[in-house]
Amino acid sequence: MPAYWPIVEGWVESALEHADDLYSKEYIFASLMNRDMQLWLILKDDKPIACCVSKINVYPIAKTICAFIVAGSDSDSWIDELTDTLSKFGKENGCSVIEAHGRMGWKKKLNGWKTTVNYSKEIQ
Repeated sequence: MPAYWPIVEGWVESALEHADDLYSKEYIFASLMNRDMQLWLILKDDKPIACCVSKINVYPIAKTICAFIVAGSDSDSWIDELTDTLSKFGKENGCSVIEAHGRMGWKKKLNGWKTTVNYSKEIQ
């Protein structure tokens, strides 16, 4: 994984600008290294064009695979394959749901996904 970090670090930083300061890139790197999170690299013609960082969430009733960072270019060409890959990985790890956190613009790309809304506000 360390060999891929320089390739994806900029994408991770870009995605974190929209993440309400809940994660730092250092935390994500450490979580990837200790396998609490997973890194998915999307290639086109053997060149990296995007990445995804996922994690498994355990809730009282279900276990989910959560794509909470997805960044890069040309998402129309790979979003379905990424969804299939994450679903397979999730199923192999006992997950019954795939979830994603992202900006509203992702809604039009995620066909067949149920839309939920999370609201957050910093506590003063």
